Amino acid sequence: MILINPAPKQKQYWDMLIAAVTLIIGIEIPLRLALGYQMSRTLFLLNILFVILFIIDIVINFISSFQNKDDSDKNSPTPARYLKRRFILDLFAAIPFFLFATSSYRWLSLLRLAKIMHINHVFNVLKKEHNLNPSVVRLGVFLFWLLVGAHIMACGWIGLGAVEQGLSMQSTYTCAIYWCITTLTTVGYGDITPTEDIQKIYTMIVMILGVGVYGYVIGNIATLFANIDVTKAAFIKKMEDIGAFMRYKKIPKNIQDKVTEYYNYLWESRQGQREQQVLDDLPLSLKTEISLQINKDIIQKVDLFKNLSEKFIREVINELKPEVFIPGDYIVHKGDEGDGMYFISKGEVDVLNDEETASLITLKDGQFFGEIALIQEGPRTKSVRTRTYCDLYKLEKEKFLVLLAKYPEFEKIIQEKVKALTEEKK
Repeated sequence: MILINPAPKQKQYWDMLIAAVTLIIGIEIPLRLALGYQMSRTLFLLNILFVILFIIDIVINFISSFQNKDDSDKNSPTPARYLKRRFILDLFAAIPFFLFATSSYRWLSLLRLAKIMHINHVFNVLKKEHNLNPSVVRLGVFLFWLLVGAHIMACGWIGLGAVEQGLSMQSTYTCAIYWCITTLTTVGYGDITPTEDIQKIYTMIVMILGVGVYGYVIGNIATLFANIDVTKAAFIKKMEDIGAFMRYKKIPKNIQDKVTEYYNYLWESRQGQREQQVLDDLPLSLKTEISLQINKDIIQKVDLFKNLSEKFIREVINELKPEVFIPGDYIVHKGDEGDGMYFISKGEVDVLNDEETASLITLKDGQFFGEIALIQEGPRTKSVRTRTYCDLYKLEKEKFLVLLAKYPEFEKIIQEKVKALTEEKK
């Protein structure tokens, strides 16, 4: 049943298998027709296997198309659309033309190459599934068709008898692909030239295609490379603007270096994107799911929040505020009013002694501090300073009090914590 009605992930793997098989026959069939070699027993059995796979592919595509009957979506694989768009290509690929021995029918095998158009669908699926950069995908599709087209045109050159006779198959193909590449790239050296009218016509067609390829490369490849990483381009532009601003305002060099290091850290750790900026664009449900995946392990390490419901954890996570600190920053100062607690997502901080001359303890990823400020009124008892770049999440006291009123079981835990702290002070 899995083979006939695969899950979406299995269907994706199946399509990739069919694409690989299609590419194999797309290379082998023109080569065999051009060089005229006989199929070996192994190659014959492989072709029989490929025919069976293509027949199964037709069945799978039919079954899959019946699962989606939404005619309003033009991209949905309904039965009618499958019959109109892909069935003929799939049918030609499944017909074993290689079984016809006569030369008159031998060239019909080229009809099986029509299915190679389906590989574009595989590229699109991979782009969507793995969230690939569209510019990279377009560049990959272009290079793919350039190489496939060069192979087929080289085989056509061999079929026209334009390659010197008496060479081995390997040398014959090498000469043909050499001629094709030099002609397509419009740098032909003239060492391999057409001699018959049909060869000259074929050469002119390839030259025209070469001019088109050259124009595409000049007009688009530079743009494709420029758009491969739009985020990085925007980041570089932002850094240039910030640098120009600081130079105009005559900001001291040491401060400029700190600003540059800060933005470089943001780029390296978050690819130039502020977490809150990304999450704020999402609906609440998706924002909660992503925040839960990022912070759930941290929240569960806090004694205050252990053994509490999933609903409570989700609400806490929605109230967390991300903050970034550079090395040497004071996150809290002794004597400041306690306004929240912090969770360390990445980095190290030092809890300093009363004189702020030495570290009493170093806290690392997954640890927290400042929780007493959420329980008791009063100033901070210790200063906390960053040792490295730090990604922190802050739970403000106002948000904490709202949660306290909303979840009685949480209030009970807090009361027990306050009691324990009171006994320690006695």
